[in-house]
Amino acid sequence: MKIAPICSEHTMLTRLTVLVFILLVSLPGYGFEYECEDDQIKPTIEFPAFPDVITGDTMFFDCRQNVLGVVQDEALIYDNCDPDPLIGFGEFCQETGDCSNGFRYLAKCIWTVVDQNNNVAEFVIYAAINDETPPIIELDWGDNIQSGDTLFMECGSAESFDESYVSVEDECDLSLFCEIPKEKVDIIFVERIIGEGDCDEYITEMQCAWIAADKCGNSSTFELTIFVVDNNPPEFMDVPDHFCGSKSLTEEQFISYQKDLLDIQVTDACTSPSIEYTIDELNDGCDYFIQWQATDACGNVSYHQQHVCIVRSDCVGQISGTVRLDNDKDKLGDEPLSAVPLFLIEDLDADGVVDGGERVFLTTSTDENGYYEFMDVPQGCYIIVELQPSGLFDVSDKDVTNPGDQDVDGTNDPTDNLIPVCVGPGEFDDGNDFVEEQIVLEVLLTSFTASYNDENKAVVLVWETEYELASEYFLVERSYDGKEFKVIGQVASKGENSAGAIYEYTDNVLINNPTLYYRLREIDTDGTATYSDISAIDINTPNDGLFIYPNPSSGIFNIYSSAGGELSAFIELFDITGNLIYSLKSIDSNIRLNLAHLENGTYLLRLNSSSRTYVEKLVVSQ
Repeated sequence: MKIAPICSEHTMLTRLTVLVFILLVSLPGYGFEYECEDDQIKPTIEFPAFPDVITGDTMFFDCRQNVLGVVQDEALIYDNCDPDPLIGFGEFCQETGDCSNGFRYLAKCIWTVVDQNNNVAEFVIYAAINDETPPIIELDWGDNIQSGDTLFMECGSAESFDESYVSVEDECDLSLFCEIPKEKVDIIFVERIIGEGDCDEYITEMQCAWIAADKCGNSSTFELTIFVVDNNPPEFMDVPDHFCGSKSLTEEQFISYQKDLLDIQVTDACTSPSIEYTIDELNDGCDYFIQWQATDACGNVSYHQQHVCIVRSDCVGQISGTVRLDNDKDKLGDEPLSAVPLFLIEDLDADGVVDGGERVFLTTSTDENGYYEFMDVPQGCYIIVELQPSGLFDVSDKDVTNPGDQDVDGTNDPTDNLIPVCVGPGEFDDGNDFVEEQIVLEVLLTSFTASYNDENKAVVLVWETEYELASEYFLVERSYDGKEFKVIGQVASKGENSAGAIYEYTDNVLINNPTLYYRLREIDTDGTATYSDISAIDINTPNDGLFIYPNPSSGIFNIYSSAGGELSAFIELFDITGNLIYSLKSIDSNIRLNLAHLENGTYLLRLNSSSRTYVEKLVVSQ
């Protein structure tokens, strides 16, 4: 710090006079006693750390110094009478410069001291702030990287360096006195190639430098030496997936496809790779295996494989099986079940599970012998889905290996109305058999229908039992929303009747409501209650076209509309007492419900679509 004294002859004389007066007053033999009430002596301001500084001097500081701390905290105040005079301090911007005249800006610092007799003293120092500090550059990328370090980096990394990879801080605070806005520090990035390699150790040696300079010409540099290496193989972009299943190609399509095999997109961060491919014919031309090889200049290699299946009469396969009823509970089919719908869903990831995005590929149903088949099935993996027949529950889903061990699947699957199969070229995959068993109840209700009598403005309920054991009576319940049911009537049971019976009840008390819901509560002689399915009556909307599979299920239910297209629906699930336990809004042609968290039992599903309302029974059996 430099001090520029400002001291005239008049100032020196004044200081000498004050000193002589103080000495005279302090002498014991002096002729009068000084009274503070008559004090006219101003307070004294001194700087012990800078004994040669007097008011009006100019002090030079670097911008990194605590200027205010130096000039303010070092001041000591003395007064001959007042031990605690009033002190005021202020700083004012006097002038800004460009560093060429020795300072960046000039500030005026003023101390004003007033004692108890209003004697005022003022002390002025001019603070000249200079900037000789270079900016500090920090790399915002990587950890613990210092200027002068040497790095090895993959192609495509160092080449992207620019000014944005560093941050710069200027330690000079130019806003302390003169409120100068924080000035932007200019950054320049320089990159140059200083050597070439042969891939053994490196490809390119380059030097990267970031140079930062402030307004006063102070500058700093951050340098890195980069050895660019290539250890990564080329990458295939937007490559097609396998062409099997529903994506299988005809022979003509495959011939055309081969013309574009070299147009596959491959990228490499360092060089332009070379591409070649091979085609292996399999199974007498029913499928092909294509392999691409991409090689860069450093010998890094990547591959992409593709399986192409051909649709031809001798290449497509067939899937078949039966759906039968087990009459003696040995889990073997005894009696054929006809008109049972089955779906063939393409298993895209071959995991044996119906996942989201996997669609129905083919549909069929069993004939009078309980036999079904899917014809002209391209190579691939699929899932056979049986729609659960009403009044039955699934006891066996079995893929039986056909004679000759030609069946490529041949596995037994859990009881879930699903059988996963994989079909090879020309394979006849048979023996995919489903076995059902009759649901046994104390009262077997075979039908429960509600019809509207427009002439009498009443709803006629008719239900039929196949047999009854220890049945006491039926309670007829009605609901206007499918949630809350109230008893509207009671019908006595016909008791022990192995031949079953037909019942009828007419509901004459109607409220203007577009849809009415009915159910039966059958009461046994021991007081046990059993609920029927819900029957919904909507005059203008018949309840058909909705398939739910598997049902019963261990928890996963798939909902499919035979009308096709998207099924915009609001789904509600109730327990047997009418409590809402689940709801879902969906827009899809296939809806998948996961109810595995529910306890075993019967639940009621209400599906409100844009055109109709469906009410179905779901059975969870884990």
